[in-house]
Amino acid sequence: MEAQVTVAGNVGTTLEWREVGPSGGRAVFSLAHTPRVRRDGEWSDGETTWYRVTCWRRLAEHVRESVRSGQPVVVGGRLTTQRWQTRDGAPRQDFEIEAQWVAHDLRLGTTQFTKMQPRPVADEPQFESDYEAEQRADEQSAVRQAALDAPGEPPAARDADGGQAVDADGVILDADDAPDAGDRAARAA
Repeated sequence: MEAQVTVAGNVGTTLEWREVGPSGGRAVFSLAHTPRVRRDGEWSDGETTWYRVTCWRRLAEHVRESVRSGQPVVVGGRLTTQRWQTRDGAPRQDFEIEAQWVAHDLRLGTTQFTKMQPRPVADEPQFESDYEAEQRADEQSAVRQAALDAPGEPPAARDADGGQAVDADGVILDADDAPDAGDRAARAA
């Protein structure tokens, strides 16, 4: 099963951090969600559900610097479940959220926000999950392939996010290098 969810709960473990390369890392923590339920006219705690929360790249760095065990947070992202059986044959389920965002739960306390400066590396991915990275790469590949498949000398195409021009070989051009209509007409003559 896979679904988009928002879950509020408490961080249940110390954050696990792993460097993944030049574009950042991975942060993982457990999240305990205990709903309040009404039984016989009185409110009490329901059964606790545990989630494994995985954060990637820039989000992972921010979570590493901001979130601590025991703190109340709200997490939004893609939920996946895995079903399995114990050696005794008892059914079990694990829940994992690939986080798209994480925030402190301000119903239960205060926090201070520090906006991060943009990174100086121009070619660093600006997405928060592997899923988004794959989508962006597929879009860019499709634009480059379309430029290669066009007959004759195609005009410079824009990459998938519309930001950079690419030539017929899929090479990214500087703004000054991108041919305009006059350049193409002069070359055709």
